[in-house]
Amino acid sequence: MSGITTSRPEVVNGHTDVICSTSIGHILAVRKTTLMQIDTLIRQLTEISAMTESIGGKTAPDWAMKQNFRCGCWLMEKPETAMKAITRNLDREIWRDLMQRSGMLSLMDAQARDTWYRSLEYDNFPEISEANILSTFEQLHQNKDEVFERGVINVFRGLMRIFMKGDHSITSIEIGLNRPGNPGD
Repeated sequence: MSGITTSRPEVVNGHTDVICSTSIGHILAVRKTTLMQIDTLIRQLTEISAMTESIGGKTAPDWAMKQNFRCGCWLMEKPETAMKAITRNLDREIWRDLMQRSGMLSLMDAQARDTWYRSLEYDNFPEISEANILSTFEQLHQNKDEVFERGVINVFRGLMRIFMKGDHSITSIEIGLNRPGNPGD
């Protein structure tokens, strides 16, 4: 990782790439602390439920939920079951945020974005760890030319369809390419 330290790490990344920097160490530390606190909370809630049940007040799922509104809450499950689901949900949201903040989603074509969203939806994503974050972004970096090329091809396919349909509402389409030797350089 870069030795750059700022109060807003997303602003400075020390590279000329489009992708913004973020502190993986910070993400991992906050994730670890959060999961430990959630585990403690679940265990405390279990103890409280046992106490209230011992005096006839039933358990947390009975007194902590709104009347006639039981959708479920992982905090009321056994710690082993709950922590697995909560960790998975937290990791899914962290991956979603990393991809959004990094700008990678905006660089992906529709096919790559669809694949990414499906992997999040169907729990087909790695646990949040430094190695997994770095390898995911390294792989995305290695595939960026392929993704860009697919995007350009899709744009031209769309333009070709418009041209072939003879859509007369579009009078002209102008595409500018910035290449050395172009007039105006």
